[in-house]
Formats: sequence, structure tokens, C-alpha cells
Amino acid sequence: MVYVPLDWLKREYGENVRSRIRHTQQPLREGGSVTQLSFDDPTPDHLIEAALDAGAPEAVKYFSDVPHEPPYPPISQVDLHACEQRIGHELPELLRRVYTEVSNGGFGPSYDLLGLPPGGHREYEGGPDALEEYEKYPEVSSVLGFPLVAAGCSMYWYMSLTQPGNPVCLWDGDGWDFPDEQSPEVGSWPSARR
Repeated sequence: MVYVPLDWLKREYGENVRSRIRHTQQPLREGGSVTQLSFDDPTPDHLIEAALDAGAPEAVKYFSDVPHEPPYPPISQVDLHACEQRIGHELPELLRRVYTEVSNGGFGPSYDLLGLPPGGHREYEGGPDALEEYEKYPEVSSVLGFPLVAAGCSMYWYMSLTQPGNPVCLWDGDGWDFPDEQSPEVGSWPSARR
């Protein structure tokens, strides 16, 4: 999802655009929190953001003139190598290229590709980056691999660093009811191979 100003959306597309909006909210203010609004809220339109699917024509039009720089500068080869040393595995070549040539996270599905230190994308301000999440739950990481993307609540997309083809799975920590008795695989669903 992406957010665009509601007043711009109405000016460009009229009132009928409401069916394309997932929800509306007041923009996050420094030190504040996001407040979701109903369509009947009396807050002026210029103070409201509308959530649209990222590929919606309205979103594409709104962002068409935006400079296309990466959300986070790519990580250096030296910093990537230091992260891989801490992980104990080399990341797959495609992922290495994304981090060093495209961006240090901050784009993609769900809550975006998690970045690496220093300065990579975090799930939320003050939240973990990919390496911190990897090290936070070694019993999960040792089985499932590398946390690529936070998917909300206690869910993460993991990429295997040891299996051929680096399969990806969705892991739900809430589905792992008995950590002392069960493998983390209990809460995972295979998804894709690279």
C-alpha cells in the first residue's frame, strides 16, 4: 500500500474514487501515532492520507514525478561482509546484489525488505533490522534461515541459507505453540524457490 493526499485524489478522480481507497488516516506526526479515520470523519481532506494499492493507477500517477532514488542507500561490500560474518553464512548472490546495488531494504511486500546494519530498513522505528531479527531468535534462524520481510504481527518471510535453491517460507510465531517441544517449522508454510 501507498498513501496519497485525499484532497489530491478527490480533485483528480472525484468522489467515486472512494471504492479504490482501503482506508484513510491522519499522517504520522513526529512523536505522534497514526489515526485511522472513517469516511465521515470531519477532518479536512488536506489533512488526510488515503491508502491505495501500490500499483493502482491513481497511485502510479501521483508518484510519477517523484525522484526515483532508493529508500535506503545500498550497503557497502565491507558492511555486507561483516553482516555475513555474524550470520555465519554468505547470503545468496541475488540478495547480496539487492543490498549492495539497489537499496538496503525498505521496498517490497508487506512491511518491506528488512535492511542490514548500519542504516538499513527496520520493520518500524526502533524495531529490528534483518540481522537483529536473525540474532534475536537463533532457534528459529538456525532452522528457517534469514528473515527477509516482516509480514505483520509475529509473521516473517524467511529464506533458507542452507537448502538448495534458497526456498522461502512464511513463518508465524503464533503458530509455534510449544517452542521447547516443537521445531520452528511447525509455524511455517513453504512459499517459493528462487
